[in-house]
Amino acid sequence: RSSNMEVKATIAFEERGAVGDNGWNSKVLRGYDPQLGVELAFKRIDKSKLGDPAKLFDESKAIQHGRHRNVVEVKYACQTEDHVWIAMPLYPRGSVQALMNHRFLTAREVINFGIGMLAALQNIHSRKLVHLDVKPANILIADTGEAVLADFGCARPVDENMLADPAA
Repeated sequence: RSSNMEVKATIAFEERGAVGDNGWNSKVLRGYDPQLGVELAFKRIDKSKLGDPAKLFDESKAIQHGRHRNVVEVKYACQTEDHVWIAMPLYPRGSVQALMNHRFLTAREVINFGIGMLAALQNIHSRKLVHLDVKPANILIADTGEAVLADFGCARPVDENMLADPAA
C-alpha cells in the first residue's frame, strides 16, 4: 500500500559566520550541521525579494539534477517563514574572485579553472540549462584545486532553439 503524505521536519545548524560576498537577495553562511556531523555552506535566500513563491526552490532543483564534480552539490534545501535555505559543501579555499583579490592567477590556474568551467557548462547545457551568471565570484575552488560552478539563482531552462528567457 502506497500513500503520499507530507512530512515536515526541523533542520537545525549552528551558524559560524558569513562566507564570501553576498547577493542582492541572499547571504551565504558557514554552519555546522549536527544531523550530518559536518560544516556546510548555507545559502539563505530572502523570500520577500523573490517574485513567485513557486520558484523558491528552482536554484536547488537546477543544481541537484545531473550531478557533476565541477557543479556545486546540494545537500538539502528547506524553508522557514522568511527564507529558503540551500545547504551545500563548504569550500574553504574560497572563490576565484577571492583569490584574484589577493594576487594574479598563474597560467596553470587559468587553464585549470577554465577546463573545470567548460566541463561544468557542458554538463548544465546538456541538461538544457544556462547559468547566466558565470563570473569569478561564482567559481569556487575545491580542495583538489578544481573549479566548481556555484550560484544557480539566475539559471534558466532553454527552449528547442537553445534560447532562454532571463526574465522568466
